[in-house]
Amino acid sequence: KRTILAMTQTHPEVVALMKQARDASLPGNLRSHAAAELRRVSDEVRHTIARSAPVVVASCIGAHQLLKDGMSLRDKFPLVVLDEASQTTEPALICALAAAKAEQVVMVGDTKQLPPTVASGMTELRTTLGMSPMARLETGGVNERTLRTQYRMHPFLLEFPSAYFYKGVVKSSEELQSSELRELPAGFPWHERKDGSYLPLAFVHIGGDLEMTHDFSGKSNPKEAELVVTIVMDLLG
Repeated sequence: KRTILAMTQTHPEVVALMKQARDASLPGNLRSHAAAELRRVSDEVRHTIARSAPVVVASCIGAHQLLKDGMSLRDKFPLVVLDEASQTTEPALICALAAAKAEQVVMVGDTKQLPPTVASGMTELRTTLGMSPMARLETGGVNERTLRTQYRMHPFLLEFPSAYFYKGVVKSSEELQSSELRELPAGFPWHERKDGSYLPLAFVHIGGDLEMTHDFSGKSNPKEAELVVTIVMDLLG
């Protein structure tokens, strides 16, 4: 309800004009006039909201679209905070920086996770745009700040990704460390640890490349699907 469009539609003058434009009991010329006024007033309200907003939340492309639609933002937003920066392409970030006329950017993301999705048949283009601005800065030697405490998963589940991707620096919160692991569901051969406990994490290797490419585009892996069904049925018991 905090989008520019939603805020515009709740403006008293816009609400009144919208009611008139939809009132079938009014003569056609009055409804047409109300509809025209509705468009004009709505544009004015949207521009006013955009110009006065101290913070604008938008996608990178959406931020530039505001300018393309003639929406005049404040003269300058000094700072852009880019979320999911490891999945953003450099041209997309440039759109946001140009729209904000920003002098600084803060990138929040994780380059150990998914890179940008580039749907192109050109290998060179996928390689170039496939590196996010965050990853490029890291490669260039710009220091990053790693958040070292996680609050989402049980410490057992954290052990592997922390050691493999984050050099062991990511730890669980005190609350998670003191929590007890719920009993693991029966029906699956969980890995037994040296202390006799069972690790609630398993990697199931199904063999080589078993993917099938279809004429109608897309791929599938019937063997993997069959194994997943078997595992689920065993867990449901």
